[in-house]
Amino acid sequence: MSWHLHLGDALSAGGLVTLHDASVDVTITDPPFDARVHAAAVEAGDWRQGKREVKGALPFPPLTGEQLVLTAHQIARVTRRWICIFCGETQIDDWRRALEDGGARFVRLGLAERTNPRPQLSGDRPAPPADFIIIAHAPTKGRMRWNGGGRPARWASAAARFDHRDRELRHPTQKALALMRSLVSDFSEVGEIVCDPFAGSGTTAVACREVGRSFVGWEIDPVFCATAADRIERAREQLILDAVASPAPEQLALVKP
Repeated sequence: MSWHLHLGDALSAGGLVTLHDASVDVTITDPPFDARVHAAAVEAGDWRQGKREVKGALPFPPLTGEQLVLTAHQIARVTRRWICIFCGETQIDDWRRALEDGGARFVRLGLAERTNPRPQLSGDRPAPPADFIIIAHAPTKGRMRWNGGGRPARWASAAARFDHRDRELRHPTQKALALMRSLVSDFSEVGEIVCDPFAGSGTTAVACREVGRSFVGWEIDPVFCATAADRIERAREQLILDAVASPAPEQLALVKP
């Protein structure tokens, strides 16, 4: 297995364009959302006590329409099988069209259901129920295959700060490790290469290392990239610590001699 995390912009000359066509098996990524989401995404306070309030924008720019199209076309070009992209609700059609224009096939819209959602504090509209996942596939003459059988495209998703296996929040839009482990396991096979062009704090890469997949990815922010590299380096040790700390039978089995 190999894990390659690059410091840099996945959309630059040193990013996705350096990969050959169909050179990665699966792409699973959580790119920046649109400007509307980014403008008021940083919050503070305890929403469970009704004290959560907006503090400002995310510390990285949103994805422009042009960047979204470029990203979709590159992902469609380099990916041999499945493509899973987290996106904002207003971006669903944009991603679908861009991936199909790039040669991929839109398959389904998936949901990462929020198991501990915060309420809509204004009370004037429903709170978001889930994170949306565009699920696409590279063109194939045979049948598509994944490891989920006939299950629906729905995964439980606790906020990362409440995930018992990954309590420390290292990135403002960090996904729970348990969620990313499920996606990697469902859409890829042992030994395959998973790509994440927007690696953030490295949760996808950590999931890949824990379940036996190779990884290639990029992160543009040097602080987040360093955090991701450290997490990847410690991933195997962390898996054992989690197994010892949690009495779930399926976890204890991981550390049996």
